[in-house]
Amino acid sequence: MKYIAHESEAKPRTFVSGREWRSETNLFGIPLVHVAFGRDSNRKLLKAKGVIAIGQHACGGLCISQFGIGLVCLSQFSIAAVSVAQFAIAGIAVAQFGIFVDGIAQFALRMLHLF
Repeated sequence: MKYIAHESEAKPRTFVSGREWRSETNLFGIPLVHVAFGRDSNRKLLKAKGVIAIGQHACGGLCISQFGIGLVCLSQFSIAAVSVAQFAIAGIAVAQFGIFVDGIAQFALRMLHLF
């Protein structure tokens, strides 16, 4: 019996499946705007880090992301001071599920008691 082994001569494809853009303007060494989606050539997740961070994973002052950590977040999942999210851990939040100090309904009730 004769066994035949096939080896591919083609090199494995390496490709970048993500996109990234940073503004040239920095504030305290952090880009003013950083947009990052997908994965880099090493297959690591791209994370947006900036004063304004936009991406799948983001960290910054204003985050627009799926997973975000920052001061103000508009995300699906977020940890923030102020957040609009599906799931939030925040000081003030509008969330479907959340752990927060104040929600919009609680905030509105407190404001009504002031008048």
